[in-house]
Amino acid sequence: MSKLSDRKEQLDPAYLSENLNKLFAFVEKVRNEIAALDLAEKESDPDLFKAMNKLLDGILEATTDASEKIMSAVEKNNVAIENLQASTSDDEQSKAIEQIIDGHNEIFEACAFQDLTGQRVTQLSKSVHYIEERIAALRELWGKEELDKINIESKKELTEDEKLLNGPQVKAEALDQADIDAMFD
Repeated sequence: MSKLSDRKEQLDPAYLSENLNKLFAFVEKVRNEIAALDLAEKESDPDLFKAMNKLLDGILEATTDASEKIMSAVEKNNVAIENLQASTSDDEQSKAIEQIIDGHNEIFEACAFQDLTGQRVTQLSKSVHYIEERIAALRELWGKEELDKINIESKKELTEDEKLLNGPQVKAEALDQADIDAMFD
């Protein structure tokens, strides 16, 4: 098709009407989704996005703690291995000790996962924050009163087991072992 015939098609009232209807339907769908988010926040967590960022922070915290514990244990083992190696003259034992040292070096290298995890989770957190800002802008644009007028079905009630499935807690909010033990007393 030539540019002229493309232009005529775009100016055709039926074509314009069809595309405007699609656009209006899409905008209405977005508005309903924003209203559904408002309802979800009212029914559960008052700030869904902050909760998501807390979970992402928990991932960072847990992977950092695990990585630090692993590296600390390997460092302690390396000191013991160096002492053992200094006290042995047996070639077979020395070879076995070298294999252990090589394994420890591999563990240190594998702990680089924590840096990669941290970078990726930070990017996810920034993305969640960006989405939160865009949704807040749309909420402001439509107005709370208008969004409240939209009839959205409430989500299904969670079972008692589902209510417990919140994943690992961030340290600052988690119960310590003494509190947990006290629940069983």
